[in-house]
Amino acid sequence: MGALRLKRKRSILERFIEAVSGFTKMHMCIYDLSYFTRDEEKLNLPPTLREHCSPFCQKIKSNKEGWNRCIKDEYFRAAQAQQQNGPFLHTCHAGLTDLVVPIRRGEKQIGAIYLGQAVTIPPKETRAAIVRLIRDFKFPAEELTGLLAAQPHITARRLKEHADLLNGVRDYVELAETVIGFRQTSHASVGPSVGTALEMKDIPTFFLDQLRPQSENIQKAIRIIKTRYWQPISLSQTAREVGLSDSHFTRLFQRETGFTFRRCLVEARINAALYLLKRSHLNVGQIAELVGYEDVSSMGRAFRKQVGASPRQFLRMQPPPWLVDDLASAQSPKEQKMPIL
Repeated sequence: MGALRLKRKRSILERFIEAVSGFTKMHMCIYDLSYFTRDEEKLNLPPTLREHCSPFCQKIKSNKEGWNRCIKDEYFRAAQAQQQNGPFLHTCHAGLTDLVVPIRRGEKQIGAIYLGQAVTIPPKETRAAIVRLIRDFKFPAEELTGLLAAQPHITARRLKEHADLLNGVRDYVELAETVIGFRQTSHASVGPSVGTALEMKDIPTFFLDQLRPQSENIQKAIRIIKTRYWQPISLSQTAREVGLSDSHFTRLFQRETGFTFRRCLVEARINAALYLLKRSHLNVGQIAELVGYEDVSSMGRAFRKQVGASPRQFLRMQPPPWLVDDLASAQSPKEQKMPIL
């Protein structure tokens, strides 16, 4: 008899989204620009509700250049949402339209709600989009046409009539995050002059938390990285602390985690930098000092290498999925880098 699997507890926000999707017969998702759907229980969402996951969208994203264009659309929509005072419609490069509602905390945009992945443009424009996608990405014509036909077909006017529903979701998120203290409290006050170890330990280490080494030695090594990644730390020092030679530690660490020690250390630092960029008002120089880099240039090089974008560009993107989702279902940053916009 197989082991029983515990049913995942769904957040109020997840149930809210599913109800709206069921009522409208369209896919709804929330692009989270500030981690609020990752580390707040009432707002937690699975990956499928944090991005466009329709079969058509997944097909487009399966092509490297197609995915790159999707990221550019995401960047553009985030910029538009920052300027808009209310809901607006946007048709992506692949021909699908979304109703977009910005989510803000004060004047700062923290995300956006999307409803649609629907066909609203005239048939002539739809056919032109299909021709372009087939030409540019070499998709099979019959398959792509079938996937698009399965998407909701609705007029732009009818789609925009659902704005009040999305406004309700937005109001819940903005109210919930206020009630549960989703503010830059400890992180906003963290600075080079007051950045204590206790405060740095409060920053989530999404990437390291998902590593599952088997041996006690490597488990201890991961704990050392988690509690000291912002300090000078070396492979030799860590190997001594866990009772292994440098060579044995190197082999065992990579075998059990899938990454080198240096890679995990850099990931921990960049992970913290990403979080602070989203959740605080610290400048890049302050963040670089806090997470253990000698200067802005050093962190900038590591940041671009791991994320594929500058800190400024990243502010309008979702956090890279490999930092927050199941490592078993996501490629490592070395294999799947965020395209430079």
